[in-house]
Amino acid sequence: MNRVVRIGMLGSGFVADFYMDGLRDVPGTEVVANYSRSEERAKEFGRRYGVAHQYTTMEDLCADREVEMVVIGLPNHLHLPAVRVAAAAGKAIVCTKPLARNGHEAAEMVNLVREAGVMHGYAETEVFSPDVMRARQMIESGAIGEVLTV
Repeated sequence: MNRVVRIGMLGSGFVADFYMDGLRDVPGTEVVANYSRSEERAKEFGRRYGVAHQYTTMEDLCADREVEMVVIGLPNHLHLPAVRVAAAAGKAIVCTKPLARNGHEAAEMVNLVREAGVMHGYAETEVFSPDVMRARQMIESGAIGEVLTV
């Protein structure tokens, strides 16, 4: 049996929508919880994507033992606070662009995850979109010829 990584989605707006669309095509992942400051938005997001648990605080989502990794799909000014909460809870972290608003915030994030001993990744929202995945398949199959530069 393949291992499944259980994800908590921090955010319920358009960035989180991009991640949800992309994660559908990533085997071994399941979004089990989502966060929004608005209970109504959290519940709507959960209904739309079939997410079992909704939270209105990042702390509560990160306290959920089922959540192994969080994806930060929040406004830029909330990336560092989200990393603080998730790292303190021992969750692996994936953050959308931009990672931080400045070098000081990025350095603090690196220190937080190192001290907590958790994985921290930076991901673009479009990496696993259906169009990008199709382009990858075309490149790998040779359908478009030799790729000279990206």
